[in-house]
Amino acid sequence: MRRRTRRRADAGFTLLELLISLALLALLMGSLLGGMQLGRKAFETSRANQSVGDLEAAATALTDVLSHAYPLAIPDPKKGQILFFYGSPESCLFISLSEGRTLPGGFFASEIGLAPNGDSADLALWTESFRSADAARINRASMQKTEAARGVSFLQLSYFGVIEDGKPPRWSDNWNDATHLPQLVALRFGAVRFGRPIQISVTVALRQEAQ
Repeated sequence: MRRRTRRRADAGFTLLELLISLALLALLMGSLLGGMQLGRKAFETSRANQSVGDLEAAATALTDVLSHAYPLAIPDPKKGQILFFYGSPESCLFISLSEGRTLPGGFFASEIGLAPNGDSADLALWTESFRSADAARINRASMQKTEAARGVSFLQLSYFGVIEDGKPPRWSDNWNDATHLPQLVALRFGAVRFGRPIQISVTVALRQEAQ
């Protein structure tokens, strides 16, 4: 009796015990893989949310500058005077009034647009201290550039206001050589982050009278 008991003990696992062990191992591996996938999804979601937050922060910074657009008139040989505000679908050049928070106090020429950067572009803000006598020479080459967001795929600007006297206000892709600022400026831009397209849209109301 003793010899037979020893031989069964030395024989190892039975088929049932082996199957149970494999089932438990499969459950354990499934739990580990599920946890890894859940962690990866959480990490990707966190990165995507952070990217959206960065783009929203860029939009907030640019709309803050736009909201300080100032209706400053400059001499014009045809109309006598026009406002320094030149809006197109891809960029907007205007005078902003700094109150000494992010820039020194005073008037600044400010431009919002895209700067090519390899296969993509950067959403940027160009600024320069402004004097009416220097209005004709204002350009990006002489201005200080600040990157708002990198890797932007497109930028679209549009303007709302009275374009022709006696007619109701409407949206337009351009706003140039006007005697008044647009009432609203809509800014929309997009980027691709981690394979996910993201679009940001904001609308800014501009002051209509000098203060």
